[in-house]
Amino acid sequence: MKSVARWLQAVPDRFTSYGLAKALSELYKTQVLSSAGLAIKAGSSAVVKQGSAYVVVVNGVLVAVAANTDTAALSGANVATATSNIYLLAIDATGTTTWYPGVAGATVGAIALPTIPFNVAVVGGILVQNATGSNFVPGTTALDTGSLTVTYLNNVGPFFPVKSI
Repeated sequence: MKSVARWLQAVPDRFTSYGLAKALSELYKTQVLSSAGLAIKAGSSAVVKQGSAYVVVVNGVLVAVAANTDTAALSGANVATATSNIYLLAIDATGTTTWYPGVAGATVGAIALPTIPFNVAVVGGILVQNATGSNFVPGTTALDTGSLTVTYLNNVGPFFPVKSI
């Protein structure tokens, strides 16, 4: 943080440096403090559970979530065969979880990350790589279906998906 403070001191306009410092502090008011341990709820299930008890800070409000809590139903666009997509799980200050789907791509690198509102903390997500020969339907297709690769992602800290600057 000292290097950021030194950099802000070099900004000639104090209102600009104040604005930059405020923006940086706002970014860190929302973050995940411990891992949710995302995993499939049970064999042949389409539900993701938060396997670990965890804590987040959302706009300065502490939120604690109990272990083995189901997430909201997975939702968003289907993933066609031979494509991949990411679904990010976020939580708000009331403890409500919501899935934010990306835009599918032919490769993992071609996936477009979703836009995430500033009033939620990104807990983690799932990366779905579909080689099944049929569509992956969020909330319906079992997460352990053969030829479907699902990677569970757990975030700790702030998360800022930036598309481009």
